[in-house]
Amino acid sequence: MPSLNQPLRSTGGSRLTDQPRLDWAQGKFPEPVVGGGSDGAELYRVVETYAAFGDHLTGSEADSATTEWLAGHLRNLGATVELPSFEFERYVCTAHLSSGGKVVPIAPLFYSGYGRWETGNVQVIQLDKSTVAGEPTSLAPLIEGPAGSRALALALNGPDDQPVWCNRVPAAQGFPTGPGQPCVIIPSNWADRVRGDARLSFDGSLETASSRNIVATLGSPERRRVTITAPLTGWTSGAGERGTGIAAALALAQDLATEYYVVLILGSGDELDHQGTRSYLFANDLSGQPVIHLGAAVGAVERLPDGDAVLEARRGFLTTASQARSDGLARRAAAGRFSLLDRQDWPGEATTWREAGASLLSFLGTFEHSHLATDQPEVSTTAPALAVATDAIISTARYFLDPFN
Repeated sequence: MPSLNQPLRSTGGSRLTDQPRLDWAQGKFPEPVVGGGSDGAELYRVVETYAAFGDHLTGSEADSATTEWLAGHLRNLGATVELPSFEFERYVCTAHLSSGGKVVPIAPLFYSGYGRWETGNVQVIQLDKSTVAGEPTSLAPLIEGPAGSRALALALNGPDDQPVWCNRVPAAQGFPTGPGQPCVIIPSNWADRVRGDARLSFDGSLETASSRNIVATLGSPERRRVTITAPLTGWTSGAGERGTGIAAALALAQDLATEYYVVLILGSGDELDHQGTRSYLFANDLSGQPVIHLGAAVGAVERLPDGDAVLEARRGFLTTASQARSDGLARRAAAGRFSLLDRQDWPGEATTWREAGASLLSFLGTFEHSHLATDQPEVSTTAPALAVATDAIISTARYFLDPFN
């Protein structure tokens, strides 16, 4: 287990020693963060332990065990911890697809078909992972048409033989009233191999289940409040996608607790339209309050042709701060290879916090192993990368909070 009873900081430097000596764009290594010193080895141990619990599906045994682990360590830090629960309709599904005498690797699309299905009428549709995997409503137009004997196999681009899990919106209580449409996700390299002899067995149902958020407070309540939040659950072991954000959130919370009243929220249900976050925001008004959100893949890496690991380029930050303030945030975030994202439609959980009226700084990204079973610590991140990313997050967060003091 990670040793979280000591701050995740040290006096050591945080240069990314296993990075090639190239800047992200200019051929120069970024300057180290002033005052930086996050303990990359300790951060990596947090990621390893998180991933070791297995697939972090909301309401699963792994979800519950992970919550207990993190809650216990936060209490060891001196935090006050609450574990508010919420109910949701869990989708329970078994599926098997074969074609050409071979078993096709699949992931069932949650909340698609209901009841038992046996069909050879399987239609393959090719889709882009980047447009559908993270947005829970993106696939609705494909599967909400008239039900029939046809089943769908959605071929999403990604590594060979690896189906990409897709976020979904849970069914409401009492829904569905009909059978829906059975749907599975297949790797894109199998798209041409699912032919006329394909056979799908599918069994889907709903059951009422529950999960818990982690709400921890550190520091004196007489100080200025700042909320830090990160997703807690996901489809896979989620080392790079989830574990790196949780590790950075723990380090950031401990750093800021010396000067602020920190409320740390680790929200369950991220893969199911952020159910845990929505539950928390339903009961708590954060309008105008500063919130620092650490979303997907904040410490994930990409691999260069020679095998060296560098922080993933497809990472950045969004903020409700003014343009002038955003420029200063961008200068600090660049040390962790985060770029300022210019977009009106905020993705994922960030938009849930934005809609709640929070003053928001949101770090987020994607990488090769997002939503895949291959998202394991040894391929998804490194200790030096985590140290550099976390130092940049802390530096940027402190600058973001200055106007609130």
